[in-house]
Amino acid sequence: MFPYLLARSVLHNSVVRYVYILLLLIVSCQEDSTLQSVCTDPIGSQDVTMQQNTQFCFKPELNGCFRSQLTGTPPYFQAVNFTGKLLGMIVDIGPVKCLGQVTYKPVEGYVYAVQIVEKHGYVVRLPDNTYGRLFVDSWTKSPTGTVSKIYVTWQYAF
Repeated sequence: MFPYLLARSVLHNSVVRYVYILLLLIVSCQEDSTLQSVCTDPIGSQDVTMQQNTQFCFKPELNGCFRSQLTGTPPYFQAVNFTGKLLGMIVDIGPVKCLGQVTYKPVEGYVYAVQIVEKHGYVVRLPDNTYGRLFVDSWTKSPTGTVSKIYVTWQYAF
């Protein structure tokens, strides 16, 4: 009877060990909610610092240029009008964490001027129906409280 009890005890201990190891694996594989997701900018994007009246062009030969108007309240991006050419248009797609989260091209809502909002993404539609995108990361305010610089990441073509 002793060998039977010994074998049963060894088998019981092995099962307990396996169950314990299995529980450890299950617990260690649970999602860690403390990890932050990484937001990356797409290949070919550019970081720029814009000041009052900084002109930026996605495609200059097709009137794909905009200007940062920072002295207004609120500050805004405005399409630049070149004589005899159609204007590019822009739409605010709302809050995003980086340019990489600007992932779709809205069908409607494009305008010639749009308010600049920190941590928002924008899509630009040019007269030839090509697209660019930009993300307003942050801005600096002057001592008077107006926006003096904006830090933007942008990309063409999108």
